[in-house]
Amino acid sequence: MFSVSTARAQQSNMPVVKEKGIIQTNPFAVRTSGMSGSINLFAGYDTNINYGAGDSSSIYEDSIGGLAFMLVPAIRFNTSGLSKRFTAEEKLSYGIEAQLLYRQYYNNATVDNIFNEPRFGAVLAGELYYNPSRHFKLQLFEKGTRYSEPHYLFRDNYTQTWYQNTMGLGMLIIPGGGLLEIVARYELSLDIFEDSSLQAGNRMKNSAGLRAQYKFLPFSFVWLAATYDFVTYLSSSGRDSMPLKLYGGISTPITKNLGLTLGGGYGWGFYASGPSPATWLALASITYTVVNKLKLSFNYGHTFEDSVLGNYSDEQNFGLTAYYQHSRNLLLQASAGFRYVNFYNIYYGAGGTGDGIRTDTIFFTHLDGKYKVAKNIALGLSYRFMLDSTPFRLTTANQTQYPDHQLSIVNNPSFVKHEIFFTGTYYF
Repeated sequence: MFSVSTARAQQSNMPVVKEKGIIQTNPFAVRTSGMSGSINLFAGYDTNINYGAGDSSSIYEDSIGGLAFMLVPAIRFNTSGLSKRFTAEEKLSYGIEAQLLYRQYYNNATVDNIFNEPRFGAVLAGELYYNPSRHFKLQLFEKGTRYSEPHYLFRDNYTQTWYQNTMGLGMLIIPGGGLLEIVARYELSLDIFEDSSLQAGNRMKNSAGLRAQYKFLPFSFVWLAATYDFVTYLSSSGRDSMPLKLYGGISTPITKNLGLTLGGGYGWGFYASGPSPATWLALASITYTVVNKLKLSFNYGHTFEDSVLGNYSDEQNFGLTAYYQHSRNLLLQASAGFRYVNFYNIYYGAGGTGDGIRTDTIFFTHLDGKYKVAKNIALGLSYRFMLDSTPFRLTTANQTQYPDHQLSIVNNPSFVKHEIFFTGTYYF
């Protein structure tokens, strides 16, 4: 027989409608409830801080490396049942979290010192779970984020800053004896760019989703799911869409240590103008528990998503992950993947020209290790690799504010990027 805890570990996550985790738990935290916080330090080297391709005579496209430093303080307050979400014994569980991010690069090969300017981000999030009975449970959440990231495609200052705010609610309904489970979720999200030249990407998204699953064996389920979105661009109604996706599938353990999820469906983009997707959807997930603390998983998915680069992206995603935690002192995580993405009806701002379709082949690897050397201190090492190769080329207009380095070039968005950081965290 499978135990309940074993079965939950085996079941693959369905990338369809479910409760949304806003405030994540940390296995190294010194407190599981009440007021707590952390100060995270990252120091290392980034081989490509501007995402340049490094194959052009233009100084604006070359790959530039530099020392990198990040400081991320965070503070939170949560009740003891928040980490258990819908399974908490308490009727009411809630939490609030605030984070700040300061990122600083340093290199001596930049124009006008533009890459060495500091960048600031922030997160403010809150969520609440109300579990009045085993038949009905409710989640409310909101999360606001300020992003400030380097880039090189559109502007000469190489930084894009935008705000994203998401709020929503989720409901879990379990009628009768518990064989049938229904999850409903609604979200409202808003993306706003600070730079006026990027504000064509400002958008609002209303998203509704529904999933019903039926237990036909102790730990096996068949499920149906649907999502329906209303995407509105604030400056261009021609990019608006109402994508609809319909899924169905099965989730089941195969052996004591092996779990499987298979699903598929069909989706339509319903764009106001230009190309609109009408395509198959697929997902597959395999999880394998090697030993009690070591878990491996493989995931595949084919879907489409609305894109600020164009109308939409058609994506095939492959991923492998490994997770190992030894007691409460050692945590190792590794992931690698491959993505094949087509962007359709590329949007160009003033002065930009190029093809209407962009195809990206992406490989990535993430390696993270952390060891708790004291009750309140953890040290670690983090490595990131990413390769993005595309035949797409973007021709940009002249930038007269830099007469010695005109930007009327054919821009190659391909890049290779390595990051390695030494990390340190203080918990309080």
